[in-house]
Amino acid sequence: MTNTTPPEPPPSRAWGPPPTGSTSHPNATSGVTITLGAGQLVTLAGGVLIVVSAWLDWIRPSRPFGPAMGFSAYDVPAQFLFRNRGLFESRSGPSLGLVIFVIGVVCVIAALVRPVGFLALLAGVGSTAFAIWYVVRLRDFADSTFRDLVGVGALVAAVGGVAAIVGGILTLSRR
Repeated sequence: MTNTTPPEPPPSRAWGPPPTGSTSHPNATSGVTITLGAGQLVTLAGGVLIVVSAWLDWIRPSRPFGPAMGFSAYDVPAQFLFRNRGLFESRSGPSLGLVIFVIGVVCVIAALVRPVGFLALLAGVGSTAFAIWYVVRLRDFADSTFRDLVGVGALVAAVGGVAAIVGGILTLSRR
């Protein structure tokens, strides 16, 4: 039995010399490489802080005994920031945790996808503004000592927002 496959045509000079080694198989060590700059890393860290802050205590009631029972941002209605009502009087609509989570996810996406890097600035400003606005609104409705009432979640959201702003500026200045 003879080999009936036709011989390979000679390579065209326009395409360069033929590859050495394996002819049709891609290199097994090649893969996707993600390179993040300093600005993108700072933005990514800020986005992760913002996402995590949604689950942390935003309200920390002071109690004389036992562990404090706090409320995460998912327990706070977003309408608390927009309407002149009490903290738990209007429970319809999205929670503040959902809003903060979406802002954090946008920040993480902006860190990983360069063409939308400018969104890191918007997400950072949004997170910082919501955290500060929340603290100001909470101060208006606080009956107890204000310092004991604010949980760590608002602080972490503000710090993550500032990190996202700094990372967004660094990313945009590298272009």
